[in-house]
Amino acid sequence: MNNDAQNQAEKIYSTMCDVLQNVLHWNFRRDDETMHIFTTAVGKDLSMPLHIIVSAQRKLAYVKSPMPFSVAPVSRKVVGRAVNVANFSMLNGCFEYNEDSGALAFRAVLPFDGCEISAEVCKYLILLSCQMTDKFNDKFLALSTGEIDLDGFKAFAYPN
Repeated sequence: MNNDAQNQAEKIYSTMCDVLQNVLHWNFRRDDETMHIFTTAVGKDLSMPLHIIVSAQRKLAYVKSPMPFSVAPVSRKVVGRAVNVANFSMLNGCFEYNEDSGALAFRAVLPFDGCEISAEVCKYLILLSCQMTDKFNDKFLALSTGEIDLDGFKAFAYPN
């Protein structure tokens, strides 16, 4: 890893922390050594943990919002199909899903190799993660518990 990538990563990490503290006024925990930030947003229904990671080695920053539940084993295949539906409905970001463990999370990635990243872009990445997680978390949970079926999920994802 070169010094330019490290310097750029440190600048983006600092900008992310500044956005959380001075723009969004959120409480958060930071690990300056690993450039990880941990916070939680409160949505309309479920809390949304957010993990913000800046990697100089990979030259990217990303926000990951794990769902605060595991998908029930009996529903894991149908939720896998719903993840495809949700991802196809989005222009930016995606849900990642481990069918074996039932772990589900939203992830938005920002590559930064040679790019200047503004505070507005950092804010967008954080708020996009919150918006998509808040939009879908209760529907994934309802699908997992059998409260809705895949057709109900599709109707929500594609409301046309």
